[in-house]
Amino acid sequence: MNNKIFFISEVAQGYEGDLHLAKKLIYESSKAGAHIVKFQLVYADEIATKDYTHYNFFRKLELTKKQWQTVVKTAKNLKLKIYFDIFGVKSLNLSEEIGVDGIKIHPTDINNINLIKSVNKSKIKNVILGIGGASLIDIQKAVKILNKNLTVMIGFQSYPTPNKEINLNKLIFLRKILNKKISLGYADHSIKDSASAILPAICLGATFIEKHLTLK
Repeated sequence: MNNKIFFISEVAQGYEGDLHLAKKLIYESSKAGAHIVKFQLVYADEIATKDYTHYNFFRKLELTKKQWQTVVKTAKNLKLKIYFDIFGVKSLNLSEEIGVDGIKIHPTDINNINLIKSVNKSKIKNVILGIGGASLIDIQKAVKILNKNLTVMIGFQSYPTPNKEINLNKLIFLRKILNKKISLGYADHSIKDSASAILPAICLGATFIEKHLTLK
């Protein structure tokens, strides 16, 4: 377990399928002092069926391999680590091919055992496992498979999250049951006075802090 604190600038889908905007968000992440910038690598067919209401929206988020290579290069030129959220084998394979520093498995995929096994077989060493509202059994199954530099990340998926619902006690519980080599993370979705959640999370052992970044 590394005691250094890493701040993740979470772009998510904020690049809106626009390479120029993606690069701008990377520059702003660097200016903000982030250590890592993270994008959701979206392929519509990995996260939705064609009859889904927002399928075409997800299609508009797709970038080409060459564009994603530019995104990675831009981040590395600014001395930022770059991580991708992946949602299937296609996005995993591209992440590996273009040399990202790490990936995140979204909480919605914690029961996607085939994907988790594929992640474990990949050459990517750094993996964040988002656990959201997962059960302890689901968390333990995934952790058992992933022989990686692993971070288990909590984060109540409410936007914004009221402080009374954050429940940072999960960090204490996870530290007791997980291997000491596994790092802990906290994805903060609060808006007002974020420090009131982030600072206690660090004190309770979170070494990866994720916060959304947007432009004005």
